[in-house]
Amino acid sequence: MRFRNFRQVTPVYSNRGASGIDGLLSTAAGVQRASGKPTLAIVGDLSALYDLNALALLRQVSAPLVLIVVNNNGGQIFSLLPTPKSERGAFLSDAAKRPF
Repeated sequence: MRFRNFRQVTPVYSNRGASGIDGLLSTAAGVQRASGKPTLAIVGDLSALYDLNALALLRQVSAPLVLIVVNNNGGQIFSLLPTPKSERGAFLSDAAKRPF
């Protein structure tokens, strides 16, 4: 019994913008428009928020584009930056109050 058809090729695209968050929805829209095929995009909550203007592009897609936004405590990568604890704490506590 075969569990996977290895002859079927499904392209996978990725994009890492500045700090890993910008342009991901725009990239998905571009991939869909270039391929003309149904497209699945999985992005984090802050990445989606950062590129919300791309929703205007997604209105023009010619095939289904499924967008999955993962609530992954947006922006945790920024906690790794060498910033003073007082500033980082103020930023993160303020960001936690914003609804995503």
